[in-house]
Amino acid sequence: MQSQEQKKSAKLRSKTEPNMEEDKGQNVTIKKDAMLQALTASLGNVTEAAEKIGIARKTHYEWLKDDAEYSAAVASLKNVALDFAESQLKKLMEGAERQALTHDGEVVTIKDAPNTSAVIFYLKTQGKQRGYIERQELSTEIKSINITIDGTNI
Repeated sequence: MQSQEQKKSAKLRSKTEPNMEEDKGQNVTIKKDAMLQALTASLGNVTEAAEKIGIARKTHYEWLKDDAEYSAAVASLKNVALDFAESQLKKLMEGAERQALTHDGEVVTIKDAPNTSAVIFYLKTQGKQRGYIERQELSTEIKSINITIDGTNI
């Protein structure tokens, strides 16, 4: 049984000494936040993000399984990668602008022609309701069919 003095001493230590469990939880939270930032920067590439912050891929997948809030945050990052890809497709469809240096040392802006493949891809995936789809037209001609059952033509 603890004396009053021991209880007071333990209570005082708990207020002044760091709580290891609390520190561990804060460290995990910091790592999760860092992982979310790294996933954003890598457009969702788990290996790249995990290596950047120094955790195992397995740790990320454990967090996904055990932490609904973390899992939801990771799921929302998929839209970041999709938005990036869409913005790159838009640039290709518009024709990229780039800077070039002339022989005289002058900087000029060159605008490339729109990328036809990018335009076709966009129309095939987003313009289906307007008829921009690939389909095969099949036509057949049936002349006659002879069916024989037990020696009898039907």
